[in-house]
Amino acid sequence: MKKIFVSVFLVVATFFLSAQQTNSFPTEHDKFLKELNQFMTAGKIETNVKTMEDFQKLVKDGKITSAWLDQIITTSNAMVARMMAPAPHFFNYLNAVINAQKNSKTDAQFNDWNKLLTDVIANQKKGDNNDFLKLIEFSNGFFQQNALNITAAKMWKVETSSYTFSYENNKPKVSFPTTSLLGCVKGDTLSIQQTAGDYYPLEGKWEGKSGKVDWKRAGI
Repeated sequence: MKKIFVSVFLVVATFFLSAQQTNSFPTEHDKFLKELNQFMTAGKIETNVKTMEDFQKLVKDGKITSAWLDQIITTSNAMVARMMAPAPHFFNYLNAVINAQKNSKTDAQFNDWNKLLTDVIANQKKGDNNDFLKLIEFSNGFFQQNALNITAAKMWKVETSSYTFSYENNKPKVSFPTTSLLGCVKGDTLSIQQTAGDYYPLEGKWEGKSGKVDWKRAGI
């Protein structure tokens, strides 16, 4: 009976120790990377492992800077405080980080984006992380393709590298001082040139201020 009690105690103690370890990450970079790797690979899910390997390589090669790591740690701690899981939350977040680096996003854009994420996290209802997931899904398409909205039938994208992220009236927003807005639908392209506006990713809503429309068929 004593042996059974000891065994049960060890299992429970291990569970609570593990839970404590994922309540927050250390701010020291080396320790953070070690604990993040343990967190991401504990379930031995192939996609999580691959994403973590890609992320660590960028850090090792110096392509993810110390300043970026500070931002990543802040966002990661906000995420685990909300009990976000390795997948889908951290998997999608780390892939967005990787896409931001590979597509040469500036330090200011990366900082503003992470601040936007933490604002969204802080203002979600308890137990509901859907807004975060929607924003991360948008971010991956935006960083990779400059896409604002992607569906099976169409894609809207911008042609500019100049924009700012912000959080106003409890809504995430991307502001474009000037850009061309392209809509691609079944071989046709609608081009709105010399426009400016704000895009609200959680609503899929564009508020434009000006522009000239040019409709073109692909191949013409």
